[in-house]
Amino acid sequence: MRNLSLIAAGAVIAALAGPTALGQATGGVPMRPAQWTDEAQGTDQEGARPLAGLPPWFCPVGVAGSYLVSFNFSDGAFSSRGVLSLFKDGNLVVNDSSQGGLKNAWDSFTSGQGAWRCAGWGTFHAVSINFNIPGQIDPDGGLARLDYEGHVDRNGRIDGTVELRLFELHQDPLNDVVTPADVFTFNGQRIEAISPR
Repeated sequence: MRNLSLIAAGAVIAALAGPTALGQATGGVPMRPAQWTDEAQGTDQEGARPLAGLPPWFCPVGVAGSYLVSFNFSDGAFSSRGVLSLFKDGNLVVNDSSQGGLKNAWDSFTSGQGAWRCAGWGTFHAVSINFNIPGQIDPDGGLARLDYEGHVDRNGRIDGTVELRLFELHQDPLNDVVTPADVFTFNGQRIEAISPR
């Protein structure tokens, strides 16, 4: 039992020391920083695109939580407000103020659900999926995949980017390669359970 504790402690210390140390401590190939941030991650043998990085418990305690955020289009124009929730178990839920649709832009869509992983100290990578409800713009509906790259500072401020990819219902949003329809930026603040004044 003691040996297992020592091995686990060694792995945690190596992880805190950096990606190269983690690879050596676990007997694997040293990880480059790009592997932490999913840069050019590629696919595995079965063609799947796994989340890069480490389990959520490697991130500081303050990363998990719910955040009130503002989303902006790639040109900097305001898009919507939302609540981004990163759970300690690695699950993700996203609610967006524009889920009811936007005239001449997009139909209604559901909340997004997915997963997140630690991508370094205070940074994370996440993927969410939502369903597009059939409407005037897209009578057949479909799926959307959103890839998040974000950072949370010690004061609970969050910022990052979101790549939006759209799919037909029969497509596989986890494996099919699709060019992003847009790249959004976001920023906001952790929601704290404070008493009203």
